[in-house]
Amino acid sequence: MKMDAKLLDDEKAIEQIDKEGEIRVISNYGKALADHIKQLPTYKGAGAEEVVITGMGGSAIAGDYIDSWLSPTLEVPIYVWRDYDLPAFVDNKTLVIAISYSGNTEETLSAASLALKKGAHVATVSSGGELTKFASKNDLPLYPVPKGLQPRAALPFLLSSASKALLDQWIIGKKEWADLERLPDQLQSTLSQILPSVPLEKNESKQIAVEMFGKMPVIYGYEKYQCVARRFKTQVNENAKAPAKFEFFPELDHNEIEGWDGKDEILKQLYLILIRDPDWTFPYRDRISITMEEIRPWAGGYHELVTSGSGRLERMFDATLRGDMASIYLSVLRGIDPSPVTMIEALKKKLANIRRSK
Repeated sequence: MKMDAKLLDDEKAIEQIDKEGEIRVISNYGKALADHIKQLPTYKGAGAEEVVITGMGGSAIAGDYIDSWLSPTLEVPIYVWRDYDLPAFVDNKTLVIAISYSGNTEETLSAASLALKKGAHVATVSSGGELTKFASKNDLPLYPVPKGLQPRAALPFLLSSASKALLDQWIIGKKEWADLERLPDQLQSTLSQILPSVPLEKNESKQIAVEMFGKMPVIYGYEKYQCVARRFKTQVNENAKAPAKFEFFPELDHNEIEGWDGKDEILKQLYLILIRDPDWTFPYRDRISITMEEIRPWAGGYHELVTSGSGRLERMFDATLRGDMASIYLSVLRGIDPSPVTMIEALKKKLANIRRSK
């Protein structure tokens, strides 16, 4: 497949490939999120000693972001659960937040039902479907999200809705909520640098897409950027329909790094991306710098995505948007509409057929 980098500066050509307007949705994140936050409902809280956020795919990643954002200061533990069941410890002192964008994710519906049986406090986040019906039937808090989006494009809305459940249940306070209320401005600031109207020579996301083309991205993060690296990987999968992988420091220095010792030619097919703070400090700076010095020469390319923003959540989303747009630009270079997920839908259809036949 031959690449035409000039395509990324042709807005009409991009629109023809991005048929469902995924870029249009992202470009409106700032205003849409600000409006969404103002409209979120409030429910009477009861408090909880631990939080379990259950979901799958693009819905579950919101839980990862919440955990990474809050874990350094929050005294209440947060667990992100991706399965049909729930941890054995879940009881009447647990807040379970069930997130399913469509409302029809069978694993999430199963976990939400089990949470109710265990006597947990249950809150739901959804745009509709069976989870909304479940919440209504059982008089549970329902925090809505805008309809008509791909689940992965709903991340800011899923995160803010789930965070409102934490606020209502006294898990977080005004300080954390203020962080979230500042997020729309950061989103727009980042987007102003990476939307299609910004030319390739000034657009980091376009540059990353060009460099990734024809290679498999290997995305490294650390600390709060573990979830961002995971998100970047899954966005390449779903938007560009291409393989990718992610790892994180310091864990990768205890296993992953040995994979670079073989000096195999296949390593030249890997494109390394490191997500980091502009003011990173000990111990991460020294460890990561030394690691990258060792493995970078063997890769087929390398990019440091250095974040901006005044706070933890802002920097996480700055990197997220740059990765999201890079994955869409890669889909454009590949001539692939980023929105449809035919493999996922085919799997769901086959599973549904099996369920109906039993």
